[in-house]
Amino acid sequence: MDKVAECLAGGRILDIIIGGDLVPTESNIQLFNDGNVEELLGKELLSLWMGAYIRVFNLEVPLTDKKNPICKCGPNLIAPTSSIKGIKALNPTLIALANNHIMDQGVDGLHMTMQLLDTNAISYVGAGANLEEAKKPFGGFVPFEPEEWDYRLGEWIVLPERK
Repeated sequence: MDKVAECLAGGRILDIIIGGDLVPTESNIQLFNDGNVEELLGKELLSLWMGAYIRVFNLEVPLTDKKNPICKCGPNLIAPTSSIKGIKALNPTLIALANNHIMDQGVDGLHMTMQLLDTNAISYVGAGANLEEAKKPFGGFVPFEPEEWDYRLGEWIVLPERK
């Protein structure tokens, strides 16, 4: 039974916190690499975050060590794979990947991000090997419902077949 169903079945009030865009940057990368989430969020916010039964945020950056920026207007974000330590230390229940930056480093960047999340047992929605997988809900969370979305607009992210 997933966390949402478990909570609702037990008659418990659903404590949920949804953060915005999470991006390891030059100014905070060492905190992510060290898993120092107390300094990253501060004691009060970390207490609220960890106290929630369900914790969700949007990972607004691909995690990869290989720069391979796509051609686009605007910045091509990238965060090193080592930042997964801090992301895992935040103990998210769910991460959203359907956004306008997750493909900034191309298919390989998205693939590495998904592989890191899978390896670290971190659940995510909004990206997958095909549309069905990308749209797969998590508990009561459905990434979105429109049938025709485009990764260039930051919606469903479908990983093309690898050769």
